Amino acid sequence: MVVLQTKTTTPSSQPVSTVKNLTIQLQMRLIHSANTIHSLSTFTAQYL
Repeated sequence: MVVLQTKTTTPSSQPVSTVKNLTIQLQMRLIHSANTIHSLSTFTAQYL
């Protein structure tokens, strides 16, 4: 699993954009892991 890397040096003047960026990263990782799981299940289903 890839651990989310948050920048600790983020200026507090931009909390909204930071949250947006983290949300986008999280969505991308969720989509990526969902695609990986789907590929794995499809792959194993072919050989069962």
